[in-house]
Amino acid sequence: MSIARHRKIALSHTQKVPAWAVEETDPSAWLEHSVRPLLAGLPVAVTMAHDFAGRKPNQDSFPDTALVVGDVRLNKERDYDTGIGFYLYWIGSQRHVAIAPREIGQRWRYPYDRLSDCRYFAEPGALVALVHELHQFIEEQKFNAHKREKVRNLQRQAIIGQLRELANQEQFAFFVENTARLIKISIRLSDHLQVTISVPFSEFENTLPQIREMVLNLRALHERKIRVKTAQARYSAPWILPESPDPGAAA
Repeated sequence: MSIARHRKIALSHTQKVPAWAVEETDPSAWLEHSVRPLLAGLPVAVTMAHDFAGRKPNQDSFPDTALVVGDVRLNKERDYDTGIGFYLYWIGSQRHVAIAPREIGQRWRYPYDRLSDCRYFAEPGALVALVHELHQFIEEQKFNAHKREKVRNLQRQAIIGQLRELANQEQFAFFVENTARLIKISIRLSDHLQVTISVPFSEFENTLPQIREMVLNLRALHERKIRVKTAQARYSAPWILPESPDPGAAA
């Protein structure tokens, strides 16, 4: 979802027709004297594309004068963050500035090797507008993620309260972990064995009575030295399938 939105934003600020041409011939000087001042004040890191600086993309698809010249990254809070970013290209003898919208949002980015992947900036302000809107979208994502996390924490505390009441009644120990959509409940059957179930947050209320029954039944089986193990079903196992019910039997 977010990758598609990144690309949609990039498409809205670029065009198919070359326009913004660069007179500077040194990529490092252009980044230092033109791009960085242009994006000053925005939370963005502009560097040489160290792994690809000055490299020509696929010679069979790109003109000889196409170069990867810069790496623009947003949301880079620590040195080891990959952030959200894109490469800047110079294309053609007039060094038209372009990007490849398809690479934005990818964790591992490599310069695209097809000219059809690239779109051009009409003028320097279009690059500023792109970075600004990407930043706004990133901040919106952070706010929504924080809001969801807050709601999940409240739900988690409520679930722990209900489980604690059940655990006190049936005398078992447990702990809770969660992902974005699942609550993972680990229940101790003995000092050395536990069982873990994963329940969607939305299904917990309906599942709580079954959790009680499951604990009681598993603990009873465990006390009789009967062990229960779950794993992904093996397709190659010699399964004995149930017979189909006879439609006439019900009649």
